[in-house]
Amino acid sequence: MLSTNRTPAEAIQAAMDELKVNVGGFAAAIDVSPQLVSFMRKGERSVPPDKAPLICSLTGGKVKRWELRPDDWHLIWPELIGTDGAPPAPAANDASHKQKATG
Repeated sequence: MLSTNRTPAEAIQAAMDELKVNVGGFAAAIDVSPQLVSFMRKGERSVPPDKAPLICSLTGGKVKRWELRPDDWHLIWPELIGTDGAPPAPAANDASHKQKATG
């Protein structure tokens, strides 16, 4: 059963479990360093946006892009808004997603 309440770190572990690979095997599968995988598994680094669709594909859709990038998935992949199982996208006027004025 899918869980949309997984943290990105839990989603990475779920992907590794689904693929039955260790850190090195997962790193090779998504073409990143084992160190980056370790950081992602600990929640110390974000999943690169270009790797989330690959992870989703490799897991047969069992790990979702919005699980891997919960804070900005709707900005990176707006086509997923409203997809079955997708969490609600933050409102456009949500202050946490507004760009800060510079200057």
